[in-house]
Amino acid sequence: KNPNASITEGGLGGTIDLRTRDPLNAPLGLSYGGNLRGTTAEGTSGWTPNGTLVATWKASPTFAITGSVSYDDEKTLTKEFEAYNRSQWDITNLTGGSATHAPGPGDYVTIATPYIQPQLAYVSNINDERKILGGTLGVSAKLSDGLKTSLNWFYSHENDVSTTFSDKI
Repeated sequence: KNPNASITEGGLGGTIDLRTRDPLNAPLGLSYGGNLRGTTAEGTSGWTPNGTLVATWKASPTFAITGSVSYDDEKTLTKEFEAYNRSQWDITNLTGGSATHAPGPGDYVTIATPYIQPQLAYVSNINDERKILGGTLGVSAKLSDGLKTSLNWFYSHENDVSTTFSDKI
């Protein structure tokens, strides 16, 4: 698969008409707003910040500028059971052994329902941290009663770090 939009198989293409707030609709002068909060997830180390600041300056009824900056820091902990095989899956209806010793030849018992026995099994803790920084800048000008122009610029940077700790069982 190739994520190139010019390739019909396995690609994605299209046009997105993203409509942003028009700075000319703001009141004259400077207006601003913001949002700040913290989030937490089970098993992570405390709260992480999430915030946005937005400001608009409308110089006249025909010219305005708007901008925003946002930051998001997310931490998650996922606990998983993972099973892998290096050859075919073993489907069996035999069970045996106990928590204190491995099964011997005389310990196996036939059960009614077959189950899939993985060759390699792991219990894993997957720690993910995602930091996102974004910004926008918009300029809008009304050149005449019938002509208006706008310029919008977007920036987004994401940094993902994933660390997995596993124990083979």
